[in-house]
Amino acid sequence: MSRRILVIIPYDITIGFAFSRLIGVFFDACVQATGRSDDVHFAFSTVGAQHSAALPSGFSNLVEFNSRDYQTDDVQRLCAYIQRYGIEAAFIVDVAVEAGYLHDIRNTGIKTIIAYWGAPLSGINRGWKLLLKRLEVRYLRLAKPDHFIVESQAMRDTAIQGRGIPVSMTTIVPTGVDEAKFRPLSECQKHVYTKFDIPPHRSVVVFMGHLHKRKGVHILLQAADHIVKQLRRKDMHFLFLGNRPGEADAFDGIYDPLVTGPFITFGGYQADVPELLAGCRVGCVPTTGWDSFPLSPLEMQACGLPVVVSDCQGLPESVIDGVTGLVVPAGDVTALSSALQRIIDNNEMRRTMSAAAVERIRSSFTRSRQVDGICEVVRRVTGWREMSPVPSTV
Repeated sequence: MSRRILVIIPYDITIGFAFSRLIGVFFDACVQATGRSDDVHFAFSTVGAQHSAALPSGFSNLVEFNSRDYQTDDVQRLCAYIQRYGIEAAFIVDVAVEAGYLHDIRNTGIKTIIAYWGAPLSGINRGWKLLLKRLEVRYLRLAKPDHFIVESQAMRDTAIQGRGIPVSMTTIVPTGVDEAKFRPLSECQKHVYTKFDIPPHRSVVVFMGHLHKRKGVHILLQAADHIVKQLRRKDMHFLFLGNRPGEADAFDGIYDPLVTGPFITFGGYQADVPELLAGCRVGCVPTTGWDSFPLSPLEMQACGLPVVVSDCQGLPESVIDGVTGLVVPAGDVTALSSALQRIIDNNEMRRTMSAAAVERIRSSFTRSRQVDGICEVVRRVTGWREMSPVPSTV
């Protein structure tokens, strides 16, 4: 019985940051499901001579296919690849329910299609509109995935109550943290202060990720301005990690550069994030747009930080309100400012939340659990039985 699977990624093979980590998770889960790394294949929008750092060195089971912008020739090339290697299952990231090429790959030999969504599938619909969506999904037949993996209950709701997908066709597999890398490192508590020249008496509030507006960066900057300029606190510092060159320029004018500016650091991408988090007091993810089940609040909690998040879609599911962090209304600068100060000013609360956060991540949200969860879905939907991995020849 063939157990070959093709993972279709709608991005360039060199994509970095958080999604590169997901590629590694997909690879491990599919190897676990098939039993052979040689039977796992990947498609990227562009391949060329580049290599994905998330895949094993020398990995060559690659085909170029842009699942978001394709022509007939592109689909034919993909189908030829599927036929050549006898691939019978496809694992596709962010695939539209009605994507036209799904019918083609079914006819080529793909028996099972599993969709992975790290974003909302739709807005929430009601009444006749939701009924029509359900009917559309029911009668698409070949041109739809067999199952949908989502990262949170909020994203599942967008599938069921938005896109009309039956609950039986969905499974939640939460994002997981690399537990060997992200953990409390008490011996590194001074590192963030020395690296960024932050005065040691300041409590550091940290944000991690690209500076997209939907992530609520402007709200955190407004909160910083309120705390420093209006409340005249000089004992807090706001650190942003992961910004690309020039990204911070878009937020000029949100805060007073002379009064609040010295209390804000845009640290850029750093390789020593766990060591930097060791000296921070509280994490913050104040998203105002959409969020599925992001990795950053999990990584911060794994390192012992209570995290303040907004009540935006799947984000509140990343913490237990009042236990491992606090949830505030999205876009509410006053509520965010109060929550950050509440944790920083209450040492006992912060220590209790810190311990609870570390334990929660260790028990429920690790990378290994995510790999196992995806593998279980692949095996269940394809009908593949568990089998021992066979060494790779690549």
